[in-house]
Amino acid sequence: MREMLRARRSGELLKDEADYQLHLIYLWYENQPDRALTLLKGLAQAHPRNPLFAAQAAEVEDAYLSDFGASLASWRALHDAARARRVAAPELFEVRARIGMAEQLDALYETDLAIDHLRTVVSARPVAPLGSHALAELRLGQSLDRMGLRSEAMAAYRRALELVPSRDRLDVEAGARAGLRKTPDADTALAYRLSIEGARAIERGDLTAATRALTRSLALRPDDQVTRYRQARLLEARNEDLAAIELYESVMSAGELTPPTFFASASLHAARLYEEQRDRTRAIELYERAQEAFGVDSTTKAAATRALARLTK
Repeated sequence: MREMLRARRSGELLKDEADYQLHLIYLWYENQPDRALTLLKGLAQAHPRNPLFAAQAAEVEDAYLSDFGASLASWRALHDAARARRVAAPELFEVRARIGMAEQLDALYETDLAIDHLRTVVSARPVAPLGSHALAELRLGQSLDRMGLRSEAMAAYRRALELVPSRDRLDVEAGARAGLRKTPDADTALAYRLSIEGARAIERGDLTAATRALTRSLALRPDDQVTRYRQARLLEARNEDLAAIELYESVMSAGELTPPTFFASASLHAARLYEEQRDRTRAIELYERAQEAFGVDSTTKAAATRALARLTK
């Protein structure tokens, strides 16, 4: 490691190679994924036409840091670069980025959008990267199962099994067989799908449909903090600010039951409402929480940073 650090500091030709090897050491032996990520992002910036570094950075954000929002942003940037043919092997990395985006969207409770990306990959029938078609079918089956669409999910699992390559490095066969064996709980899947339908209804301004979907979802799973966050967003959209604040506070207080991204978003929205209520102290506290929360997405962090600059100048 000392030799690689010396090459990194003073080498001209070997600096990038040293950075790449160092990132592996930081990941595998030193338990320092943040340093590995910094090196990968530096390599991606230095070599913008090489998509491998950007893809590996997105994987580190997911697998090592569980920062699904950041990983989604990284995969999306790589997808856009591949679509614009600004990177080498654009068709291959567009497929890889779409599957990556789908996996992160599912982790962020936006499985309907994940399904859209996976259907696009499946329709393209990619032959590269090796096993990507089979993996897309597996992920599609898992996403459909999560949404309560069992018959469609089983069809996707069967297609995945037909497409498994001889060297199944992605363990698609095991995943597909597990999916066929285990039927998800119907009420949990229905509640999940209704929660997403409620969120989409809020986005398009149909508060009646949102109320109907979220009410049904909470009746099935009253303690689901993602749905409770979406219910708070509905209350805010109805201008029921005090009720929305109370619900945001409850979501923030639920500890590990609230996924980090939703904790940060609840903090941001509650802070805005407190600011409107002229409670500057609590607003600042929650903006700081939104800014510093683990897994906070770049949009939420930027909004909190701007608000803090305005309130503390």
